[in-house]
Amino acid sequence: MGPKITVDSAGLMNKGLEVIEAHYLFGIEAARLDIIVHAQSVVHGLVAFTDGSVTAGLAAPDMKVPIAHCLFLSETEHDRRAPARLDRHGQLTFERPDFDRFPALRVALDALRAGHGLPTV
Repeated sequence: MGPKITVDSAGLMNKGLEVIEAHYLFGIEAARLDIIVHAQSVVHGLVAFTDGSVTAGLAAPDMKVPIAHCLFLSETEHDRRAPARLDRHGQLTFERPDFDRFPALRVALDALRAGHGLPTV
C-alpha cells in the first residue's frame, strides 16, 4: 500500500474488499480464501497449491505495478520497473488479522460468507 495510510487501510477494510473481489473475479469459494497481514507490503498475494507449496507475488510496496497492469493490460510496452530489492526490506513477517482491533475486516468476511446481495451492501 505504500507510505500513505488511509482510513480504509488503517481499518483493514480494504483487505476485506479484496477478498470479496477475489471471490467474484476468480470464482473462488469464500471458504478457500484467507487473509494474512504482512506489514511490509512487499508480498502482494499468495497462492497455496494442493501439494502444500506456496507461491508469492512480490513487488515494491506501492500500487504502481498493479495499476499499470490494469491500465496497459493489452499493451506490451508499459512502465518497466526494477525488481523488488528484498535485501532492502529486512525481514518479511506475516500474522493472522486481529479482528477485535479491525472489526471492519470481520464485517466484510461475514458479508461474503452470507452471500446473496450482502457483499454489495
